[in-house]
Amino acid sequence: MNQLTLTQFLHGTRTLKRIGVVCWAVLLLSMGGCAETQQIRDMKTSGFLEDYSILRDGRENEAARVYINSKVDWASYDKVLLDPITIWRPSKKSLEAHAAAQDLEHLADFFYHALYQTLSQDYEMVYDPGPNTLRVQAALTSVEESWAMLDVMTAVPGARLFSRIQEYTTGKPFFDGEASIEFKVKDAQTPTLLFGGIDRRVGTKTIDSRAFDNWTDAEAALQFWSEQARWRFCTLRGEGTCLNPAE
Repeated sequence: MNQLTLTQFLHGTRTLKRIGVVCWAVLLLSMGGCAETQQIRDMKTSGFLEDYSILRDGRENEAARVYINSKVDWASYDKVLLDPITIWRPSKKSLEAHAAAQDLEHLADFFYHALYQTLSQDYEMVYDPGPNTLRVQAALTSVEESWAMLDVMTAVPGARLFSRIQEYTTGKPFFDGEASIEFKVKDAQTPTLLFGGIDRRVGTKTIDSRAFDNWTDAEAALQFWSEQARWRFCTLRGEGTCLNPAE
């Protein structure tokens, strides 16, 4: 009788430990926080930008490769015409291999609304070309979902080691989602390119309340680019109170 009671006790203790581990993981997830991404400079071009020879390597807080027209009076623009986000493929399988059509549509809509919301804080948003208007165009050229269940696992030190090995060999953390974009900004009434570039960002495995969402990393990258666009236009206008999303 005493042996049976001890066995039951030990079994119950192990069960409590397992429950404790689960509760610990749930607690970490419930802490929330913003998903973070990092820039990866190794990327392919899609053809969205007609001339890539004009791009230079981006400096700190810039896209991976970028062009900025030095002759533009940026302060003279007070309106933005934001085109719908398009989807361009560097190769036939670059997007379809990782995203269904509805997911691509969701990400394109997400990016459009994020850009619209941030830029509308400083510019009048218009729907027709006119004077003093910037025409902003952007394309998704690559998106990849994260392995949602394994996003949580990589918070464990052992799993993170495998992620580090993957990152050293490919530049991209294991299991993380990613997104790549190309963008161009023109005067709405002329074909002259004022600003353009290409960039790629991947997840950094920050625990997030949406950690079971496969597209959290891609969405975080798109949100970052939206806020970075506002900051970049602010600095180009020469204002001194610009908020850098990277800080």
